[in-house]
Amino acid sequence: MDIPRPGDPHKRLEALVGEWSGAETVHPAPWDPAGGEAVGEIVNSWILDGFAVMQQYAQIRNGTRNFAGHGVFWYDPAADEYGMTWWDTMGGSASHFRGRFDGDRLVLVSDMPQGGYCRSIFDVGTPGRYSFLMEVSPDGEHWAPAMEGTYEKSAGSRESAAGSREPGAGNRKPRARATSSAKPRRKTQPAAKTAAKKRPALKAPGRKKPAVKAPARRGAKKAAGRRR
Repeated sequence: MDIPRPGDPHKRLEALVGEWSGAETVHPAPWDPAGGEAVGEIVNSWILDGFAVMQQYAQIRNGTRNFAGHGVFWYDPAADEYGMTWWDTMGGSASHFRGRFDGDRLVLVSDMPQGGYCRSIFDVGTPGRYSFLMEVSPDGEHWAPAMEGTYEKSAGSRESAAGSREPGAGNRKPRARATSSAKPRRKTQPAAKTAAKKRPALKAPGRKKPAVKAPARRGAKKAAGRRR
């Protein structure tokens, strides 16, 4: 049996892969009557050997993360269309989007639990940048914007081969380099050995008989050898 491989439709999702951030505008809506400005932080990573892309999303408003989401983009060869399954901190069950590419725009639509429709549009026509527009409609014909943003790819973000990049790897590495508890331990161990070697020398002036000094030095050397 031949092992399935990602095809050209899967590879079109490559334009989303990377670490992104950018300004957002939240339009007044029933779930957010005031609206306002925000910042979006996004990590899109290949999963399942290149068959899907996982998104981790956080929205920052007034310096605080107030909303987060998790999504998976995938391609359905039977229907020849793309899907996105989405969960977020608003609670409730997952949302299921379906759609296709229209030129460089991935257009996905989902039914809303309260009625009407939600449309998400990802414009990936400019390398190193993509824009997002979320719209809502009561009938699938008349659409109103709910949120939009434009995101730039982070300078350190890598466009890895499909399946070779772990989710969030770009964020974990800087934290691992920044915190290290090994160095203080390496510094204190030589100091402890030096102190152990010096203790017999401090006791020697208080001893009067040379015959007693020699065994003390031999014991100190053996003890030091065992510590090495």
